[in-house]
Amino acid sequence: MDNKNTYYPGVTVGIPFYAGVEIEHLRIAVDSIFSQSLPAKEIHLIQDGSVSKEVEELISIYIQSHKNVKHLMIECNRGLPYALNLSILSTSTNYYARMDADDVSHPDRLKKQVEFLEKNPDVDILGTWALEFEHDYKNETGFLKKVPTESNQIQEWLHYRNPLIHPSVMFRRNVFAKIGLYDANSSTGAKDLQLWIRAVKRQVVIKNLSEPLLYYRCSGAINRRSRLDRVLRQAKVRYQYHTLSPKLNLLKTSAILFRLMPQVIREWGYKNLRR
Repeated sequence: MDNKNTYYPGVTVGIPFYAGVEIEHLRIAVDSIFSQSLPAKEIHLIQDGSVSKEVEELISIYIQSHKNVKHLMIECNRGLPYALNLSILSTSTNYYARMDADDVSHPDRLKKQVEFLEKNPDVDILGTWALEFEHDYKNETGFLKKVPTESNQIQEWLHYRNPLIHPSVMFRRNVFAKIGLYDANSSTGAKDLQLWIRAVKRQVVIKNLSEPLLYYRCSGAINRRSRLDRVLRQAKVRYQYHTLSPKLNLLKTSAILFRLMPQVIREWGYKNLRR
């Protein structure tokens, strides 16, 4: 897409944030979208409830300095699915990209995802690999987090692992007419898994690029993933996605039990058992 006469499909990037967000993390995340080789047509800064005065001032600066920034304000904290739905419903571009307020996008992320989707009109949801980091993405040798690239592998992973790195995902906007929005009303967690399963059941094609186009902040990830309420929610979602495969059912059960093991075992597995 280097030709000056090339058509550039519009992309909206949605970045939710809420109380407790670290201002420097948010600044780096948003600035990584401003630095894209394919500029976003719109950037939605989605405020989910009250935030600090410092964060409010930063958002005000972005709004005043950049015409493509839109501030979506939710008075009371409603959670990530509600925030994303509000942003998606406010989007008019061809593509909608996810982004978290503490991660960093590679400068060519939007360009490479759009190029792939333009060349592969059968694909409606596209994620990428990621490089994990804890404090400084520029100077850390982060773990390369890989996820399956092909649809059949993605469908298998849904039974026991998340096959998409949620903040790396780009959607065709019209896919939501096929699969619906995030479920913001159900008490069940793992809303991204629910959306992927719903997409697969409706024969929506999902793929991942085999390239790390996101720097994923992993501080505290092990503990967050192993909270009992979160494990139970994951289990409920996974067992609603049925399979007759003994192998996949065994992997599904093993993945849930692993999250309930002592922290020292979980930390060892997180470092040594991932591919």
